Formats: sequence, C-alpha cells, structure tokens
Amino acid sequence: MGQKKLESHGYSCDYDAFLNLHAHDPCNEKTRVIVGTHLDSVINAGKYDGTVGLITFLLCIQMSENEQKAFHHAVDFVIFRAEESTVFKEALLGSKVATGLYSARDLSKRIYKRIEDTDLAYEKLYKTSSVLKSSTHWTALDLIAAQKRRDVDISMIKRGGWLFHDSKGRVFKDYRAYFEVHIEQGKVLQAHNKKIGIVTSIRAPLRFIITLKGRRDHSGGTPMGREYRRDVLCAASECVLAIEEICMEEATKGVDIVGTVGVLNIPGMGINIIPGECNFSLDLRSNDSKERLRIFHRIQERILSSSSSRNIEVIFEKTEDTEPVDLMSKASSGFYAAIENELSELEYPWMKLPSGAGHDAMRISQVGIPVCLLFIPCKDGISHSPDEFASAEDILIGAKALYAVLTNGWDEMRYSQKDR
Repeated sequence: MGQKKLESHGYSCDYDAFLNLHAHDPCNEKTRVIVGTHLDSVINAGKYDGTVGLITFLLCIQMSENEQKAFHHAVDFVIFRAEESTVFKEALLGSKVATGLYSARDLSKRIYKRIEDTDLAYEKLYKTSSVLKSSTHWTALDLIAAQKRRDVDISMIKRGGWLFHDSKGRVFKDYRAYFEVHIEQGKVLQAHNKKIGIVTSIRAPLRFIITLKGRRDHSGGTPMGREYRRDVLCAASECVLAIEEICMEEATKGVDIVGTVGVLNIPGMGINIIPGECNFSLDLRSNDSKERLRIFHRIQERILSSSSSRNIEVIFEKTEDTEPVDLMSKASSGFYAAIENELSELEYPWMKLPSGAGHDAMRISQVGIPVCLLFIPCKDGISHSPDEFASAEDILIGAKALYAVLTNGWDEMRYSQKDR
C-alpha cells in the first residue's frame, strides 16, 4: 500500500536485497535528503510503531502538492525491514545492510531455535524458507536463506551499502540529512504536555542470552533441598529479581540504565518435571556504554554466585553490543538550531529528550549523515502492545513539523562538511 501511494505521487520505488523499500524523488536536484521509517515485526503489537513515519511523509507530500510549495531539497524515502529483533534476535538489520554496516558474511550467520517454540514468526519462516535441521530438536535459520525465498539479489549487499548503491546503479553518497517521525514509546512528552520531541541521543542495548543448566528430575520423587534438587527455574527467578534490584539501585543513584528480562524459555517443561535447563534474555540499555558494562559485571557476578549455591552451570552468550549515539554531536549546531526555529514558528510546545528505544537513525548517524528524529506522544507511553495509540491530531502535528523542515530547509551557512 505504501509503495502504491508513493508511486501515485511520482516516486520510483526499488527494493534492495534485504527488501528495504527506497522511494526516489523524481526531482532532478542533486542535493538530497532522506526521510525514513520501518516496518514493525513485533508479534501482536500496536499499529503506530513505524507506520506513523510513513503516514507523516505521505501527508507532507500531500501538503506540498496542495500548497504548491516544493521541498527545499529533493527528498527520498526509505522503509527499513527488521528494525525489531523479533525473529533473528538482532535489531536494526535493514538499516545495517542499507548503510553498509552489515556484510554478506554477517548474513550467513545461523540463528538456532528450538522447533518446539510456538513463536508464530518462526513457524512462518520454517514453512517458507530454506531450513537446515541439525537435530530433531533444533532448527538453524540464516538470513541469506530467508532472503533467497523472496528471489532477491544477495550480491547487492556486497557492493557496500544500498543507500549509496541501488539496483539500478544510482549512487547517493551525499544525503545532507535524515529525518524520521516516530511515536515516543514512553510518556515523557505526555507528562510535560509537549507535542513534539527532538531526540538528542539514543540509548543502545547490551544483550545476552543466559543459559542455566541443572538437572531434570521427577517433581514427586525428588525431596526438597538443594542437596537433592538443581532447579534452574528457581535459580532463574533469583537472577531476574537480582537484575531488577541492581538496575533499580543504579537508577536511583542517577545512572542512566534500564534492565529487562523479556524472554524466559524452559525446554520440555511439564507440571511434574523439575526444570533442568532454561535460558532467559538480558537487555541492558544506557546512554553510557562504560556504565552499562560496569552494571553488567555486577549482574554477572550476582548470577554466578546465586547459581553456584544451587550447583547450576551458567553460560553467557552475548547477542548484541551497540554503542549509544549522541545525535546532536553528529551534526552542526546550525542544523538543529534551524529545526528548533521551525518548531518554534509553528507554536507547538516541544522539548529535547533522549530516546530509550533503538532506531534506524542510529545507523544513519554512524555513517556521518546528520539525523533529526522527531517524537510525537503515544498514549500513556504504551508501545509494543495492541493498546498502543497516537491521536490523529498528534500525527498531523508531526507531519506539519516535518513539512516545515523539508520545505524551509535549514541554515546552510552554518552547516559544514567537517561536522558530518
């Protein structure tokens, strides 16, 4: 639907090997900016995460046509795939490929998953992709196999970043800026009664899968007591509570940290079985990578100590280690000053704030393109949930803010290449 809408406004659309959609502005102007968003992949989530970015850009195009006011520069548009870590347990894959930060070798890595897992996203992949079975209990998926099922050209990835080399040979190395409108996924804007947020930095995750191995026993025949039971679920419970306790303690001291266990798996679980193996996720996020690592070491020490007292083996598998991004340090002062001026002219109440969630804007910033990530409020901060909601009024305000920046540009005199 998004592609047809964009093409109806004269945009030519193209897909890369990762099925990211790139819409090319028909304007012949060489100086270009890019607006982006993503397709959300969280199972049973809301309908605004990512979608708002497409809606606001289509509204910008409509306003430009209605008012007969052209954009200050040619404006391309991109929709990234796999921004979430739902299937392959690693986030921002589409923008990593698009910016050349992810190689074909990276795509060949296999992600192992138990066949008995009832995750619908995996079940769908099993039925539609090349699947390699390493045993009767495990399935190995790799990203290349997932892409080949769609008959796309994997060799495009080897050419060094799709945003700069598309399938028709066009080269766009000089994007002057990247813009994105997104729901906040928190309630800071709502709490401060603001309609727009300029994101100053993006927290980044340090993620692990932590596996505990004890001994599987019969629940009725095994007496109580740690000398008899090596119950990994009891150990995991202590670990999860320790993560909450440590992160709460650090946050109370003023450290920027959040810690979450979002997944806990118990293979072969049963009402009459003492669990002998389980694994759980650890998602630590901060704007300070050194503090984040220090806190992880505290958590690791506590988990090892607690598990040792129960004679439980612990395995830590790092799945992601992303550096936080200070967006404002990656662009000139004139870039943000002009954006702030446009928001002030619109007379919508706005504020600066950090983002607790990761975004494709992190990858765009890492390759030297100035980024403006704008937030609009989402009701009660609820996200990744069917209850996620952003009002039509707030979406329109986000579109008008983006439109003002795209049509009026920014202070070119204060923008310099050395700031990129």
